[in-house]
Amino acid sequence: MSDIGIFDLGGSEWSLGRAPAQPLDFRDDDRETVAEWLPAHVPGNVRADLLAAGRIPDPLVGRQRAASEWVDEGDWWFRRRVSMPLEPSQRAFVRFSGIDYTSAVFAAGDCLGRHEGMFSDQTYELTEHLHRDSELDLAVRIPGSASLPGLRRTAGQRIGRTVARLLRLSQLPNPDRLATLKCQMSYGWDCAPRLLTMGIWDDVSLVVCDSAAIMNIWPRVIWPAQTSWPPASVEVDVTLDVDSALETPAWVMLHLSGDNFACDCQKFEFSLRLRPGRHAYTVQITLESPALWQPWDRGDPDLYHLHAELRSGDDGRLLHRDEATFGVRQVHLASSGPRAWQWRINGDGEFIRGVNWVPADSLPGRLRADDYEQLIGMARVAGVNLLRVWGGGLREKRAFYAACDRAGILVWQEFPIACVFFGRLPRSQRHLDLVREESRAIVRAVRNHPSVAVWCGGNEFSPADNRAVVQVLRESVARLDGTRPFLPASPGRGDRHNWDVWHGGAPASDYRRDHSRFVSEFGVQSAPHVDTLREALGTDWLWLAGAGWEDHCANLEKLRRYAGDYAPDDLEGFVHATQRAQARALQVAIEHYRRRKGKCGGLAIWQWNEPWPAISWSLIDYYRRPKLAGQWLAKWFHPLLVSLDYRLKRYSSGDRLKAEVWVINDWQEEFPGCEIRITQGANCLLMGWSISCQMKAGFWQRSIWPSLTPTCRLKWNYGVWANGWPTMTMI
Repeated sequence: MSDIGIFDLGGSEWSLGRAPAQPLDFRDDDRETVAEWLPAHVPGNVRADLLAAGRIPDPLVGRQRAASEWVDEGDWWFRRRVSMPLEPSQRAFVRFSGIDYTSAVFAAGDCLGRHEGMFSDQTYELTEHLHRDSELDLAVRIPGSASLPGLRRTAGQRIGRTVARLLRLSQLPNPDRLATLKCQMSYGWDCAPRLLTMGIWDDVSLVVCDSAAIMNIWPRVIWPAQTSWPPASVEVDVTLDVDSALETPAWVMLHLSGDNFACDCQKFEFSLRLRPGRHAYTVQITLESPALWQPWDRGDPDLYHLHAELRSGDDGRLLHRDEATFGVRQVHLASSGPRAWQWRINGDGEFIRGVNWVPADSLPGRLRADDYEQLIGMARVAGVNLLRVWGGGLREKRAFYAACDRAGILVWQEFPIACVFFGRLPRSQRHLDLVREESRAIVRAVRNHPSVAVWCGGNEFSPADNRAVVQVLRESVARLDGTRPFLPASPGRGDRHNWDVWHGGAPASDYRRDHSRFVSEFGVQSAPHVDTLREALGTDWLWLAGAGWEDHCANLEKLRRYAGDYAPDDLEGFVHATQRAQARALQVAIEHYRRRKGKCGGLAIWQWNEPWPAISWSLIDYYRRPKLAGQWLAKWFHPLLVSLDYRLKRYSSGDRLKAEVWVINDWQEEFPGCEIRITQGANCLLMGWSISCQMKAGFWQRSIWPSLTPTCRLKWNYGVWANGWPTMTMI
């Protein structure tokens, strides 16, 4: 008898082969046209497999991207053998967590189904096939990216595209991307190359059960109407999505324990009457004195582990088992009034020190859990408490959200819509149905993760001009979650993408004029590490000649504007100058926004990581080498910041510096009996100042201390950190 459970079908037992291009609705098995089968890895990507087989050069290096454009012209097959002997009462399903982009799934030569969209779970029953033969050939046919659906342009879109060309708005990517819900940046972006990915990019699993299978578990925390902190108890509605072959009585056994913390295991038991087909069944449990999932700067990110067993009501035999993790936490984001964009997590205020997350690889199928752990771990060390998953990217793999859960980092999740500058998204019923199916799949995939704090419709588009799409997204969130805020788009009311600096050419001092409630994008480009440049460009590293840079940087003229002059033959000097300019600008912006705490709810730097080695806004380059700003971010993002507010200009020896001294405390504790020391150093122009103070509790206290000159003021929130001296950096 086969074991009952969920089994991983990923790994290197897959093969890849090329077939002639066919229409998108082609459903036949034409594997006999494949001339050669190559090793493949799932999750993965067609180009990643071809690269591993030595059939294409690395498309992320130099000018080699064009050498693999032929990959888009053919269709591609993935196949593997599945061996699973079944008992007469047993059933089996194959579940694909993400296939990019259009696909048809075959078992033993039979087409099980066809799907468009890269984010939906696709589940197909294999029971009859495995009862006939305990081994079967599982295959997936994926049309080449050259056959992706295009956009039927409206008159406004045609005019907009003409205007964009006339204005040389090169950052506007191919509008055909708007016809799909594919990762938008794969069409080419100002931070990513044009690489139209194809492949089984997310997990594949085999579900084996008796007569019924648990397809999904959703523990939904129900907060009491009057919540005290911490709450004395919470109710949890546990919804089981069950596929049953029979109408039969059943029992559900729930075992609740701490996943990353110690607590007594609790057991719950409920009776059900299963109906044939796929149905949802909800039971309710009570958690007394629940442990709360907290952001790392508020406490411990405690997670619960829920193990569910479905047993027959007739003889008690095991039908199926599954498990899930979840957290108990509440998110509140004020939408209007004087507290607009002020965040509260579990009743406490949380100033957002965020960064924007883009896909960590232009071939995201080859990302593994360790990749997410490393990049998210680096963000945690840097003081980041929120990652904005940008709408030009992905619903990331589940390992990403699990890593954020464990690190105590909040997630702002956008749906895959970005930069609709001219015209509108398609409004056909077919497109709205696609949006509905894919958005519901995204919500179901990540709703159990307490790190996900807010849903957002997407990046830089008009909700008013795209009401139908926004309404579909809003309904998906309300129907399948309902526990998190929903933002129609970013930027929205009170939220700003500040590109006056860089795109607008304004100096970094212009950030101090920004009085937005929240700033979810701002940044300055810089070159990555010298070794990264050499690895990315190969022999084309001499940037003065321009060789190779048309793909790997956005604008050398803007780099020179912000970084100043540098020797044209000095690669190290070029890197240092641009990274220093980026760090200088980000420090000015971050300290300004943090000094506005109480009026400003937070910030998110564009961008944390990058999908390929390039000159970009990232703080961490593709090879995980921090830039100067990435190294210093831990100082600027420390929950307690000592900051000087002074006139930004070039100072000479002997100049008098007038400054306000600010202390911003994002912790929840007071720290009495503290001393602030401002001393002369390599980057600090003040010397010999020492301020002794007994800080009292209070959110927005302000004081002018008699011992200081009238031009030097001390301002603070809550209190001052006493566990060591925060480093104050002036560039």
